Amino acid sequence: RKVAYLMRLPTDQHRLKVGFSWITKSAIDSIASLQSTLANVLS
Repeated sequence: RKVAYLMRLPTDQHRLKVGFSWITKSAIDSIASLQSTLANVLS
C-alpha cells in the first residue's frame, strides 16, 4: 500500500522525503521497543 502511494507522488524528491520519514519513524519505533524490552529485563 505504501509502495502504491509512493508511485503516485509527483516528484522523486517528494518520494524520497516521504520514504525517509517512514524509515526514520520505524527506526525510532524499534529503538523505543528495544529500550522498553531492555528495561523490563533489567528490572
